[in-house]
Amino acid sequence: MTLRFCPHCGGSLLPATPRAPERACAACGTVFSITAVFNKAEQGAGGQATDRGRGHRWIGAAVVVGVLLAGLVLAVLPGLLDRSQQSAPVVHPRERAEASALYEAAGKFSRIDVYSRRNEAQGDAYLVQVTDIHSGALLAEPQTWRINRQDNRAYLRNFSDGQLYLQLEKKMVLRFDPGANAFVDLTPQLLARHPDQLGGGIARIEFGFRDRPDSFKITTADGTVYHAYWLAGQLLPEVGISDSDEQRAAQATGLSEHWLYAELEGSHSIENRRYQLIRYWQRADPGQPQYLGYFSLYTQHSKDVERSPAWYRQVAPTLWVSCHVHEKGVQRVELIAPATPRFNAQVLAHNASHLLLVYSPTPTSSEGRVVQLLDKQSQQVVWSREVAQVPLMASDRGGTYLTAQGLPSGFFVQSSPLEPGFLMDNQGNVLHSFQ
Repeated sequence: MTLRFCPHCGGSLLPATPRAPERACAACGTVFSITAVFNKAEQGAGGQATDRGRGHRWIGAAVVVGVLLAGLVLAVLPGLLDRSQQSAPVVHPRERAEASALYEAAGKFSRIDVYSRRNEAQGDAYLVQVTDIHSGALLAEPQTWRINRQDNRAYLRNFSDGQLYLQLEKKMVLRFDPGANAFVDLTPQLLARHPDQLGGGIARIEFGFRDRPDSFKITTADGTVYHAYWLAGQLLPEVGISDSDEQRAAQATGLSEHWLYAELEGSHSIENRRYQLIRYWQRADPGQPQYLGYFSLYTQHSKDVERSPAWYRQVAPTLWVSCHVHEKGVQRVELIAPATPRFNAQVLAHNASHLLLVYSPTPTSSEGRVVQLLDKQSQQVVWSREVAQVPLMASDRGGTYLTAQGLPSGFFVQSSPLEPGFLMDNQGNVLHSFQ
């Protein structure tokens, strides 16, 4: 088992050497023994000791008794040896399921499940367990955090670095350490990075909205709100952040590529909103914070464009966006064929090579909802089904709350965030069902 992140602050670890088997944290400087860390982890993240120590004493006692009573040795010792060789049982708690995700590395998959428990005597708690998707065996001791539930729940999200992050209520954010199969609290590292702004304490922390990828939204004890771009290592105050977005876009020399179902102008009611799948390019430099807001597309015959042409900018031969969107960085737009408007459309998830799309062909979203896999390079649909044709997708309310997570080799799909879900590859084949 390999530990990649510091269990104290979440920073990267310096490699061990034959002369120095201990590991040192590059961020906080803490030096510790790997053996000591895992011995501590085996006691459970919630601070409750396991029964392993007592188990070893039982075996010792059995051996002593066996020396005195040979008959008892023959009856008891084989059973004890057989029991000691069994793998740790997987915990299947009756608590409320909150969130699930998969982690893929080198073609191997592990499943992360988050549960919540309400207990007036012991207090509310969240339990996280990591299992092998094929055997169901625990890959590490379950972790427990005692946090009073306030109906904000738990959320799992991948950042663009490929790592998996966890939000508990609006109290903690953690990063998954695949070497230890455990989550590490990022609060100490955030405080170390930004002591002047966050030194007074963090009152609330949560994932940023989807338009601000790779970020956390933080409210300090004095009520100041910041957007912490974790991978960029920058903390931006919410006051004036729109101006900051425009300034970064104006100074950027590079372009980043993105995919979106953009709303077409003239859509007034929610039921009749039409969307067009596009690929677009936005001014951005690598390693810098990004703002990826949703925006509308306008045609040259739009009444809005004809009435106030100075308020719009052309981004394709027949398409315009508002000046505000252009100033935020959107430079060029490409329509993805077929250029047919869709209703209630969404890019559910994506990975390096494919998009997982869902839409309704008519304004009635409950009728004939369609899910598709699109190859990014060829821009061809490689798999398409009505949701009703895929029972695993339609198991909860016909797939109305369908969710998905992009993985290097496919997608983890759930008919709702609380359903077991299944793993599919980039061609639409079901590789593993958790039902």
